[in-house]
Amino acid sequence: MTQRETAQPTTEVPGRLRKLHGAVDAQLAELATLTADATLFSSRSDKVSGWSIGQQIEHLVVVNETVLAKVEEVLAAEGDQKVGGLKPIGFVALTLGRFVRGVARAPRATRPRDVDRTEMVERLGAQQEVWRAIGERLPAIAASKNRFPHPYFGGLTPAQWIRFIGVHNRHHMRIIADIRKKAS
Repeated sequence: MTQRETAQPTTEVPGRLRKLHGAVDAQLAELATLTADATLFSSRSDKVSGWSIGQQIEHLVVVNETVLAKVEEVLAAEGDQKVGGLKPIGFVALTLGRFVRGVARAPRATRPRDVDRTEMVERLGAQQEVWRAIGERLPAIAASKNRFPHPYFGGLTPAQWIRFIGVHNRHHMRIIADIRKKAS
């Protein structure tokens, strides 16, 4: 084993990163609850969004799966990666903890494909397990300065990607709440 493999991270995890991890855990639990209800899952309001609640959830699952896989990849990478830093728009969004609704389009690979609700239940369950395991990696996440690019925000560190997941989930959960209000 190399020294890198045997060394334990000594970085203290900032309280806000732990708090964010807990908040995302709660978001994933709420998404699982929403997905379990077939009527709610198919609800939509074109006045709020062109996507149904199920499609909002599918988008979140796809984005979260992609980001979590990339976080693991970046944590495993040795040395600095040649990726630029955070762009001003990314800095503003992550600092404010909000995205402006209706401005950006989801990248094609993250757009919903109307996956079956049963599959979403399974994928969300798996995602919750991965997320809990990420909690054990918070020291490494906090210490990593490696980056990988977001299509609009520039290069984000693993800790910034964790922040992105929380902000992005909350953005779509607000849309889901508005769809629920309009659909009822």
